[in-house]
Amino acid sequence: MKILGIDTSTASLSVALMVDGVLKYELNQNHALTHSERLMPYIATMMEAIGCSMDEVDRFACTVGPGSFTGVRIGVSVANAFALALNKEVVGVSTLEAMAYSHRFSEDVLLATTDAQRGNFYAAFYKRDEEHPETLKVLDEEAVLSVKDLEEKIVQYPQVILIGDAVKLWEDVPSNVVKAPCDLRFPRASSVCLLSLQKEGKGYIEPVYLRKSQAELQFEERTGKSL
Repeated sequence: MKILGIDTSTASLSVALMVDGVLKYELNQNHALTHSERLMPYIATMMEAIGCSMDEVDRFACTVGPGSFTGVRIGVSVANAFALALNKEVVGVSTLEAMAYSHRFSEDVLLATTDAQRGNFYAAFYKRDEEHPETLKVLDEEAVLSVKDLEEKIVQYPQVILIGDAVKLWEDVPSNVVKAPCDLRFPRASSVCLLSLQKEGKGYIEPVYLRKSQAELQFEERTGKSL
């Protein structure tokens, strides 16, 4: 099976192609928020580099959030468009799960985060499934949490690996927290491809938003009305 993976849900951008469980190509870029301009050229570069046409792809996999509202929409729209145009299946993968998946062989608890603005984070806690090492167990479902909320949850565990935006944005972490290194901090499209194998293919995927956008919140504050 040929799987094309996409992640545009955070500050980084990643595309990958996996063929029968073998990673053939992966491109990761973390420089400037220009996902709308770079995604399609990067996919074209990847496909040309390995001599594969889009109609050979069996499955499109994409992160669906939570994360950047604009970034999530870009990736989901492209994945849906390819699946529809080529009559192929598409799979949505959690941004936080994809982020944690690079650490799936660690014995520690994994805390994946993306910036939810105003000092909050989209966050979820994961742990390696001992019976199925390629699978992550969800310890705490995706939610919008403050630093105080996170500290109250972290104290339950002996050691936690902190992944994602909170690595930079949260300076004074508890003593039992280890910050992920720069190469294992963001979602990778290869992880998106692998996680898609654990899910059922669909004809269409939807973004996952855990809260209203900043624009909606500002509108409500200004007008006292809901969009």
